[in-house]
Amino acid sequence: MRQVHGAKDKLFKRFKGKRGEADGNALAELLLAERPELFDYLLRMTGQVSKSTDTVDEVFQSLNEESLDSTASYVDLRLLLLTTARRFTADIWNADTPRLANAALEPPPDSGADASDKAQRERNAFRPLDKSLRGLPGRSREVVLLRSRAGLDWDEIAQVMGMGGAVVERTFLDAIAQMAKDCPGLGDVDAALARMPAHPEPARSSQRTINLSMVMQGIKAKPVGLWSPSRILLIVSVLLAVVAVFVLIADPELAAKLTAHVKALLFEDKAHAP
Repeated sequence: MRQVHGAKDKLFKRFKGKRGEADGNALAELLLAERPELFDYLLRMTGQVSKSTDTVDEVFQSLNEESLDSTASYVDLRLLLLTTARRFTADIWNADTPRLANAALEPPPDSGADASDKAQRERNAFRPLDKSLRGLPGRSREVVLLRSRAGLDWDEIAQVMGMGGAVVERTFLDAIAQMAKDCPGLGDVDAALARMPAHPEPARSSQRTINLSMVMQGIKAKPVGLWSPSRILLIVSVLLAVVAVFVLIADPELAAKLTAHVKALLFEDKAHAP
């Protein structure tokens, strides 16, 4: 069953608003609310803390007017965030994560809490489930994360992962059956996964805190990837420099003519200068 995200749905509607009345602050609130789950998803699929933190920033910064206009609902926005995060970390996706312990399930240091304490009992109950999830193969782990923790339906998961809906459902059921074997007596594994605390994100310095005002004001962020404008300009400049060097070496006479022509243009400009 799809999870209900009433508060986030309301924030999205506030962000979209009526024409000319969109609330940019609502988008900032919505992205900050999405951050813990997006970080948990990335960390469980890559196994790298710093990379996951940086990727969340990159995903938010990649949002622009065009991509946001294509989202008609909160679910659309969530799918956009998930697919972008997946694309930005494709080189390390589906990493093995059996040693990736969830700090949220460990007792606070020097807490002195009794073993019968309710919070401690809950942490103890979730530890085997967390370990079982970490031990799943990459594809099975991702399906479980998207279904039980992100609350997506089969078609939405298929869209994110690029696979058929029937395969998604079968993969999920097999994974849940395996986790039920790993955690006997737990009961409803799907429901327990939805309640399990997310990996806490490490504290970040102010230098690494992104500025969401760019998104809130509808200003397009710099494109992320190989073909950004600045990178294209750099590549073109290098190619022109290489061509110029080859011309100088291969045809000194042509190079001399070009140099003379440039000098003539420069002197002509100076002559017409006030």
